[in-house]
Amino acid sequence: MTDAMNQEPHFNLWDEPWITLERPNGETERLGIAATLLRAGDFTGIYDPSPLIVASTHRLLTAVLQSICNPQRPADLRRLWLDRDFPVDGIRAFGARYTNRFDIFSPTMPFLQSGDLPIRPAKADASKLKSISQLTVETSRSTALDHYRHGRIFDEQFCPVCAARGLVTIPAFTSSGGRGLKPSINGVPPIYVLPGGASLFESLASSVLLPDYLPAARTAKGDMPWWTRPPTVQTQEVYEVGYLQSLTFAARRLRLHPQRLDGRCTRCGEPLSWGVRTMAFEMGENRSKETAFWQDPFVAYRQGEKGPIAIRPQEGKALWREFAGLFLIYPKNTKTQTTWRPRALDQIADFGDMTGTQIASHLFRCVSLRTDNKAKVFEWLDAGFDVPTAILNDDDASQHIRSALEFAGECDSEIARVFRKYFGGKSQKGERHRRLKEQMRAEFWSVLAAPFRDFILALGRTSVAERLPISSAWADTVVATGRAAFQQAAETVGDDAANLRRRVQGQEHCNHALNIKRKKFWVAKE
Repeated sequence: MTDAMNQEPHFNLWDEPWITLERPNGETERLGIAATLLRAGDFTGIYDPSPLIVASTHRLLTAVLQSICNPQRPADLRRLWLDRDFPVDGIRAFGARYTNRFDIFSPTMPFLQSGDLPIRPAKADASKLKSISQLTVETSRSTALDHYRHGRIFDEQFCPVCAARGLVTIPAFTSSGGRGLKPSINGVPPIYVLPGGASLFESLASSVLLPDYLPAARTAKGDMPWWTRPPTVQTQEVYEVGYLQSLTFAARRLRLHPQRLDGRCTRCGEPLSWGVRTMAFEMGENRSKETAFWQDPFVAYRQGEKGPIAIRPQEGKALWREFAGLFLIYPKNTKTQTTWRPRALDQIADFGDMTGTQIASHLFRCVSLRTDNKAKVFEWLDAGFDVPTAILNDDDASQHIRSALEFAGECDSEIARVFRKYFGGKSQKGERHRRLKEQMRAEFWSVLAAPFRDFILALGRTSVAERLPISSAWADTVVATGRAAFQQAAETVGDDAANLRRRVQGQEHCNHALNIKRKKFWVAKE
């Protein structure tokens, strides 16, 4: 344990409490990795103000469990689910063998750091040091766009807990960070889809995968997660990566510099005895572009010009609009596949929770980070979805949902086109009208979020023969929402004679255009 009386600091993530867990009654408790796995059934999930830390901690725990359980057949997973606990002997044996690899302040084998870098930098290297704030996007980070908290970067001081939480985000969320700093194995951070459940046990158990659902491009020469690889990181391209290695990928060559500090942690407010202000922070490993497509099992993909690319957040686009790509099987009667949902969902759809229990729906949490594909960070995204079990492997439901989203997109384009025609132009009001158009479109999609959820749940409750009226009702809702959004925007452009005339003409044109779209949708469904 980190202690002010010790000459050297130690903070081992296997035993030290650093993961905040939430109980069913809303209370929280902080545990280390071992205790979290042994008591996973007692908690509803991981808690942190940053969803990036929640997702990253989930992936680290998944890597440890995958190593311990290593299921090869469905029967192995079924045994895990029936026991309703992770294997105690396996967890203890793992800890006995690898505990020393989880100390973030180890002199020679620091967790997720390069042991050949000095733990106490020389004064001559002071100009090369980075602020500890570089580990988190919510604090001031040099020239990067700050997330929500501003300050002087070298005034930041993290306690060991916050330093550990920042470290674990590197494999999943490290993006380009300036000259020579490339992103981690999944490139620009994608949308990560985390299985949920009634407890943390169910969430993690749903994340332990059989071989058929692991990345096809993983190395066959043996996996090297952090606890088995050499404790140093070099700036280099790698051509072979194992699955567990991908979950603990060393995208940065770094070293924390612990020191005795007074005051409080600037991230969580806890009092300090030992803390971290600076670190060495350089480019680490990156997977060569010459290697085969890497399909992370918790990431969805769509077809790009040069092959599949991860589905990532887009400015102004709510995550629910990616529902089809994130959660649905691609219809088998379609010649060209354009989206691939996460392979972890394929396993859930194929086997469920392995106990034979009829679960009406599955919970998923989607976490991502929106950037400019370079160094700027704009926002994180965090959304939960309740997906009916019945639609996970249902071609007909997939076609209905994809058509529904496509129809809403066409109506969105139509109201934008009509608004631009009547209220566009290069006048002094043109910029204001452009903003009104964007607000109109945002309002359109915002209003549709709740009806879309009802539409999904309704499809999950009905048979194929009963679904046409549900899709028809959705189309009616979309058209009515489009008309209302257009009218609301048009009423704000002004009330002089010219604008009144354009409003009337624009509304008539909008109604006519949406009616045509509605008829085409009905014909296509029939």
